[in-house]
Amino acid sequence: MLKCRILACLLMETHHANADAADSRLDALRVWLAGVIPAPITSVEPASFDASFRRYFRVTLAAAVALPDRGERARTLIAMDAPPPQEDCRPYLAAARLLAAAGLHAPAVLALDLERGFLLVTDLGTRTYFDALDSTSAPALYGDASAALVRWQLASREGVLPRYDETLLKRELDLFPEWYVGKHLGATLTAAQKTMLDKAFRTILDNNLAQAPVFVHRDYHSRVAVARRLHRMGRGASDRLGRALLGKGTRYGIAGGRGFLRFLA
Repeated sequence: MLKCRILACLLMETHHANADAADSRLDALRVWLAGVIPAPITSVEPASFDASFRRYFRVTLAAAVALPDRGERARTLIAMDAPPPQEDCRPYLAAARLLAAAGLHAPAVLALDLERGFLLVTDLGTRTYFDALDSTSAPALYGDASAALVRWQLASREGVLPRYDETLLKRELDLFPEWYVGKHLGATLTAAQKTMLDKAFRTILDNNLAQAPVFVHRDYHSRVAVARRLHRMGRGASDRLGRALLGKGTRYGIAGGRGFLRFLA
């Protein structure tokens, strides 16, 4: 959650600085969508903000279209704009296949243009866990989210996903002093505070690195989880698939803060 906020602040500055280029890409995306969707488009509106260069748009159609190999029809779809070279859609596609193979639900890819960084995928909906959670719904919702984590871990295998290694873990931990303390709070740690933080980070790293590796999804929390069942007996859950890695079990977490289903690092 904190990492997402820190990166969002940084990337918002970049997005504002490149607004003209972004609008140009949106125009190109609209033209591409008109060529791959077999129905008139009535609107293309922002769907969610991602702490990266990716953007997501909800595409509303004049009439529902059949979804290939799914026996369903849909009037809304999601378009992803992932501008090269800052973004690469291939990790997203690979993670979607892994999730499906594990019996979990992920957005189905309906059309793609990897050279331009455009994807068209199914729309999982707008009602998140955060919106749906209350004292009555919490046991079932979090029980299902936990079951999905177990399914994902049981599907783990070597040589498929990049390693969630010490270098990456350390880089993400360092976001706290560099961006939250330094940039957001405008504060400077004392020598004693820095020593204490370094010791805490070393403890976290040693604990994580001593565990057996499992598949990790780094974006798994209540504001990014669609409030539907996460395994394939129902409907599923997360569009932030490019963040899957091979890491340690305790890097999973279910939090009540910002986001869409997130496996917290």
